[in-house]
Amino acid sequence: MIPGSGNPNHIRENLDLFHFELSEEEMERINALDRNEKHD
Repeated sequence: MIPGSGNPNHIRENLDLFHFELSEEEMERINALDRNEKHD
């Protein structure tokens, strides 16, 4: 997805998406969701 906007406030909100980090525990929980399923 590529967010877009002509509103400066929305543009700043879109850029804030990249200012976070996941902890090692959070990454482990996400990786545990992988059930090795293939979807077309």
